[in-house]
Amino acid sequence: FGPEDAGLTTDELNLCHEWVVIPTATEATSLNLSQAVMVICYELMLQRTKPPSADLPALASMAETEAMYEHLRQAFTLHGFPTHDAVDRILIGLRRIFERTKLEHRDVRLVRGIARQLGWAMRHPLMPREPVTPSPGPDDTAHPE
Repeated sequence: FGPEDAGLTTDELNLCHEWVVIPTATEATSLNLSQAVMVICYELMLQRTKPPSADLPALASMAETEAMYEHLRQAFTLHGFPTHDAVDRILIGLRRIFERTKLEHRDVRLVRGIARQLGWAMRHPLMPREPVTPSPGPDDTAHPE
């Protein structure tokens, strides 16, 4: 929630996995901190009373996603981004994208695998690797020529 007079800083907002906006009336455009906490606690309580859906896949934990972002930071640093700020800007953009998608465990493993391969390529720039032949995508097999 942050301080009542100013809210969260930009750095604090960048660490958030979810942002919440509480709509207010045009006559009273803001809530004090205790009112905002009360509304959020009420909404969380309502969610706890709903039965969980068995069809939903297990989502990655905050620890898993934070480790993924750190892995990406390391890979980008090896790549030689000109400044620490450039790496931060890239990671902020990736966070915005990934946080909208609700990453599953397998998604995090995939991104970390990409970061690992990027890191390997940056540490071994002169070592040739065999080219990867792309496998046909779903559209390629649906309409053979």
